Amino acid sequence: MSTGKKVFLGICSSLVVGLLLFSLLVVHTIWPFIFVMMAIGFFFLGLRADNNRILIGMAVMLLVITFIATWDRVNQQSIPVVEAAAPAVTASPATTPAGSSSNSEAKTSYTLALPDNIAPWCGLIEASAAKYGVNPKLIAAVMLQESGGQADVISASGAVGLLQVMPRDGLAASFMCANGPCFAGRPSTQELLDPAFNVDYGVRMLANLITKNGSEREALKAYGPYNIGYYYADKVLAIKANL
Repeated sequence: MSTGKKVFLGICSSLVVGLLLFSLLVVHTIWPFIFVMMAIGFFFLGLRADNNRILIGMAVMLLVITFIATWDRVNQQSIPVVEAAAPAVTASPATTPAGSSSNSEAKTSYTLALPDNIAPWCGLIEASAAKYGVNPKLIAAVMLQESGGQADVISASGAVGLLQVMPRDGLAASFMCANGPCFAGRPSTQELLDPAFNVDYGVRMLANLITKNGSEREALKAYGPYNIGYYYADKVLAIKANL
């Protein structure tokens, strides 16, 4: 093999590895990597088939769709850690319902410094914190990270609403597990677009994960994107620490 071919293969291999790492570590999903590889495949098939315009057009279309979806995904995940500069909102005492497991990290009262984009949801945060015994600062931090307070946002992977819960329908229905669709037992997109329902359902999930896993960090690891270790959990806990 000539030196030129070796250099070309080395560059291609580096680009593929870089794209894979970008998909996993930045976008937190493998789909951009898969779509770009498909687009490259269509492009080369089009070239080999006497410059077949349909295949080349499909390659370009896939690249454009992937770029738009990835840009949206990165924007959703790029909400910065918020310094406690907004007017303080005092939350009601959070109590653990009778008969349920208590969250060892929950306190009896909190003072939340909520930024303007999630301040309108303070009542929902307080109510769910009291109902499920979850630290309201944790709920606020998850909301900041997941949606930035946008109640009608739907992510590139299909997650819905303030706490970005995966529904049973829409794009989320395409995620398959061993026994069928992964989110078959979840609410619908329409239900999760209701802010009160979304926060209540999402906080109940968090409460169950804290009880099951024993700590907020472990619960957030399970709640966040799959297969990225503690990256998401530590990011949310950093936001919580600044509230």
